[in-house]
Amino acid sequence: MPRKQASKHLLDLGTGSGYFPLTCRHQGLHVHSLDLDTTPLYAASIQRLSIDRTTFRIEPHKPLCDFAQRFDWVTAFQPMFDQADDGGIWERTQWQYFFQDLRNHVLNDRAQLFLGVNTVRSEFHKVLQDNFAFFQSLQGLQVIGGWLFSKEHLSAL
Repeated sequence: MPRKQASKHLLDLGTGSGYFPLTCRHQGLHVHSLDLDTTPLYAASIQRLSIDRTTFRIEPHKPLCDFAQRFDWVTAFQPMFDQADDGGIWERTQWQYFFQDLRNHVLNDRAQLFLGVNTVRSEFHKVLQDNFAFFQSLQGLQVIGGWLFSKEHLSAL
């Protein structure tokens, strides 16, 4: 989790029940969340915890919604948005577009992106390996549970 600093803005993608944004808010960060509104339990939790959430579907080759500011941190823990309607998962071109959109419209100049990767989807082992090779080519730092990128890393696209 990002350390407490003045006026840091965090965007959490696929926020689920809102516990991570709540924790970040208690650390003094300004947090905005993005997720679908399809799970009643999560919707109730988001409302009860007063989490600032925009309902939005992240789709391949489509930009994220417009935000009032840019963010210092973008997080996505075990994202599900990379699952296609046909049951597959995103490949390199979808990730490239997503990273470029983050770089050009969402991240501030010194921003960091944490992308948690759901590796339990064994049926996608080959695509996951290709995606990991792509992430590594961007010089992202592989950390426990995912990848950490700076905006500079994403500029290589």
